Amino acid sequence: MAEFVTMVGERVRAAREAAGLSQSRLERDADVRPTTVSQLERGEGDPTVYDLFRLASVLEVELRALLPNRTPPTEGRPAMT
Repeated sequence: MAEFVTMVGERVRAAREAAGLSQSRLERDADVRPTTVSQLERGEGDPTVYDLFRLASVLEVELRALLPNRTPPTEGRPAMT
């Protein structure tokens, strides 16, 4: 899961910087917790789909633009393809 969050965080940071927004401005405009973006960009936390949807809306990108192309496999479960 950590690898997934790291990849999402990298995409959020790239989209945020392209939009010219600070972390705090993005958090405020997306109406998410004050630490959501900073944690996500550091590969920490556990963002909800709703949080990611709100971030994507403010960043004016599709939600899928923030998600990795593949979900890494988790122990004991087959990889999603």
